[in-house]
Order: sequence, then C-alpha cells, then structure tokens
Amino acid sequence: MVLVSSLPNELNARVQAVAGIDPELRPATKPQFGHFQSNVALRLAKSQGQPPRAVAQRIVDQLDVTDLCEPLEIAGPGFLNFRLRSDVLARAVTDQLAEPAVGVQASSRPQTVVIDYSAPNVAKQMHVGHLRTTIIGDCFNRVLTAVGHRVLPQNHIGDWGTQFGMLVEYVLDAGVDASQLTLPEAEEARDVTGYERFTITPFGSSRPWPVIVDAAVLTQPVVSIGGGAFGVSAHLAPADLVRALDAEVVEVSIEGDAPG
Repeated sequence: MVLVSSLPNELNARVQAVAGIDPELRPATKPQFGHFQSNVALRLAKSQGQPPRAVAQRIVDQLDVTDLCEPLEIAGPGFLNFRLRSDVLARAVTDQLAEPAVGVQASSRPQTVVIDYSAPNVAKQMHVGHLRTTIIGDCFNRVLTAVGHRVLPQNHIGDWGTQFGMLVEYVLDAGVDASQLTLPEAEEARDVTGYERFTITPFGSSRPWPVIVDAAVLTQPVVSIGGGAFGVSAHLAPADLVRALDAEVVEVSIEGDAPG
C-alpha cells in the first residue's frame, strides 16, 4: 500500500540512493514544474567539478522512478522536476481513504500536552479574541491528538469568585434586581457607578481588603443570579467572606453541571 503522505519520502529515498546526499525534495513552486523539485545537482556540481546540468542528467539516467513519475525534467541551471503519474496518485488516495489513520503517522514518543484556551472572564462579555484563541487551541488539540499525544484542553476560568463577589456586592449595594440583570447592563452599571471599587485585593498586596458586606445592615445576604442562590455570612472577616462566597459559587456551579 502506497499512501499519498509516503510518496515524497519514497521519491526522496530513491534520489538520495543515486545522488549520495539528501536531495531535499520540495513541493514545486509552480504547477508547470510538476509536483516536486530538487536542487541536488546544483549542490553536487562544485564538489564533482561538473556543470549542474551534466550532474542532473547523470542522476536522471541512473534514477528509476518510472513506477511513480512521468519522465523527469531538467529545468533552468539544473533543477530536477518530478511529476507524479495520475494513476499513482489516484491509487494512493484510494488506499489512504481505506487506512484507519488516513495516512497520519503516529508519534513514536507520545506525550501529555496541556493546551490553555481563551480563559474568558465569566463576569464580562466575550469578544472575538476569545473565539480566536479557542479556535487556535482546538486546532492544536486535534493535530496533537491525531498523532497520538494525550491532550488536556483547559479553559481556565480564573478568579471567578472575585468577579462574582464584586458583582454580588454591587447588586446588594445598589438594590438591583439580579434576576433581571444582563451582562451589558452589568457592564454599564460598572462604568456608571464604579462598582469596581469593590475589587478584591490579591494576597501579598499592600492594599487592604475592602469590606464586602456591612454586618450592621445585613446578617445573611442572599442574592439570586441566573436562578442560583448565593448566600454568605456577614459576620465573617472580609477575606473569609470572600472565600465563603467563592466556595458557594463553586458548589452551586458543580450542582448545576451535574447530570440530572
């Protein structure tokens, strides 16, 4: 069985057996030059002390590829042009369609590869940049999987507790009906009211943690967003309150993703 993907390797091996060096077979730059080209004669000419076309002619005379190619051509200063026979291509394509891996050669050293996708901010609208990186990541996923690697595609939703913590506190502070709040409206509210003042400062920063809920006003704030209820205890310290909110968001999310 001769597959389309193996034809260049077969031609390359036969030319190398005659020329003595790697012919560095390349796809032809123009259709009139055939399917493949090689400049091996030009590279051998100096060491052999002969004109490139004379070296090319010697290679053509000694090379037997009649079962694969139409008569070889010598072009320009000594380039070799190879044009595959139509029946050979047709047979190779037919064989390749019947081959389980469709001609794709498996890696001899399969590895585990982690691919990070777009990682969108779940509290903001997506944009074309998220699509671009996701499509590129999925292309890598498919290619690496096809050659036998174990791929772990990841779409990291980073810092989502922080984002929803900011959003929840804005909803509580402004008295917004969260069940009717859309992402565009949330972003507009952020721009107008500046609810990003509730931003949670990462550990190690010199800036203090903001107070998320006023314990004198709220004892058990519960906010419903998208059909899920998120409750946090107001008596907790600010940092603990954020962790509690984050844990509850994760728990509700897992319950929502569970098969039912």
